Amino acid sequence: RRNRSVTKALVCNKEIRERQMKTYDAHKTTTEVRQANRTLDNFWVLVISTVAIVAVFAIIFLVFFANTPASVVSP
Repeated sequence: RRNRSVTKALVCNKEIRERQMKTYDAHKTTTEVRQANRTLDNFWVLVISTVAIVAVFAIIFLVFFANTPASVVSP
């Protein structure tokens, strides 16, 4: 009984997918169809923000250890 309800759900989802609008347009390039841009704006935002976060953590790390007093081992 459970398998039948799952099968019905899969058929329903397939029917919904077949009714969706097509995205093909003869006048658009492949880049435009996938709504991307050639300047890779998202790529550069990710690269610059990742470098900035790594730099901030490196500065925090260096400042923390520069201000930490040296440990003295006594015999």
